Amino acid sequence: MLLKDPLTWNEIKKLVEDYDLEKLGRSQTQLISYQNFKKMMMKKNVSLTTNLMINTMHWLPPETDIHLSTEEAVDLIKYKDPRPFANPDDTFISVNKFPYYIKERTLHLLVWVKFPMLPDPNSEIGDIDDKMKQTIENYIQLNFVQKLGIKRDHLIWWKNYASIQSIKSIPHVHVLVNLEDDIDGSVQKNLDTIIGTGGLTLDYLDSTNCKL
Repeated sequence: MLLKDPLTWNEIKKLVEDYDLEKLGRSQTQLISYQNFKKMMMKKNVSLTTNLMINTMHWLPPETDIHLSTEEAVDLIKYKDPRPFANPDDTFISVNKFPYYIKERTLHLLVWVKFPMLPDPNSEIGDIDDKMKQTIENYIQLNFVQKLGIKRDHLIWWKNYASIQSIKSIPHVHVLVNLEDDIDGSVQKNLDTIIGTGGLTLDYLDSTNCKL
């Protein structure tokens, strides 16, 4: 979605809380960049999903045929543990190269996963259920709050529901980190240590996660 004016942090927080996710969007510059990138990939007959799996997450070896269809690439991906965030090889944190239009200085991350994040059958819009939301929250708390020391109110996360997903074949969670107070760059440096990794895994021996 094209936004003429940037959304404030509080506006985004409210949209996510109300699940008005379709109102999130990019600036004209970022939207054009994203559209041009998709056109370039299409011209090269390269699936966005296949490209991500080979060149971003490295879930497929570099010698993999870049022209594999999305379906062919996805079929090659196997998770090591069906429990969400239980194995670091099943998760990958990356920077969104085409972030949303936000007034405050913000880092837009994507948490890609191999394991299923199936929509709640009771949801009319294809939302995930409360159990999965709590699992994601546990992962966010562990990696961003406990490990990196980021204040919880400086974090916003959500998973797009099915009808508005641009990449549907790889489950992923959006994470926004407010960097307005990061004057000395220490928060960004801490974040750099987790980008490109799967992050810390959830401990399923812990009573909190055993209930998930």
